Amino acid sequence: MGAARVIAVLNQKGGTGKTTTAVNLGAGLSRQGKKVLLIDMDPLGGLTSSMGLDPWQAKPTIYEVIMGRAGLAEATLKHEYKGGSYDFIPANLNLEGAELELANVQGRELQLRKSISKAKGKYDYIILDAAPRLSILGMNGLYAASEIFLPVDSQFLGMNGLLLLLDSVKMANEELGHDLKVTGVILTKFSERLGLSKEIEAIIEERFKRALFRTRIRNNVSLAEAPSWGQDIFEYRPTSNGAKDYMALTHEVIAQEGRA
Repeated sequence: MGAARVIAVLNQKGGTGKTTTAVNLGAGLSRQGKKVLLIDMDPLGGLTSSMGLDPWQAKPTIYEVIMGRAGLAEATLKHEYKGGSYDFIPANLNLEGAELELANVQGRELQLRKSISKAKGKYDYIILDAAPRLSILGMNGLYAASEIFLPVDSQFLGMNGLLLLLDSVKMANEELGHDLKVTGVILTKFSERLGLSKEIEAIIEERFKRALFRTRIRNNVSLAEAPSWGQDIFEYRPTSNGAKDYMALTHEVIAQEGRA
């Protein structure tokens, strides 16, 4: 096993399927035999809840890891399903405190990067459910990752903030000599019947070209229901369109390895 691919799933707009993508892509990769670590970097703890864990019952969390109060292994939990498992690190609103506590710390944007550096040899994929704001937490996600996946819902509003995000990626690369790339754009909440979805598809294809995955994540109620049961889509409804789409996406992500 080589060094893990560290992927930040990020969009500053809510409701684009960011957490849904982080969870179900990780779950799909695990089912393809990959060793996966999911890290919740959102203080709202959406990924943590999706794992069936009350964020307030989680301790230590990624907050303690970033602040140097716990090691990565101490905060790592296992999500088990029939036939396998994948690891995750929870988060809760305590993570908001890191913004203030790190404000005057030199190298504050590198805390997460330093924390996960030793874990890269243990996993094939480390997937960050990144903080939605490009604050100290958001920049920690950018500096820790080597790739960004952008989930974009098929609405014009879902595209808002993408240019700002790309500017932040450029800043991360220039300021610290980082080599962060947008290697995947994922169209979510897609409907072939809606002309708007097709319009967005055409715009994204023009803007991101090869980074746009062929798979479209269709509107599917099972994707919205699964987190309330603490399950990924493959546990909750393995025959649903949501499961089919995220497995198709999983195969595309794995296929990228041969082109790296």
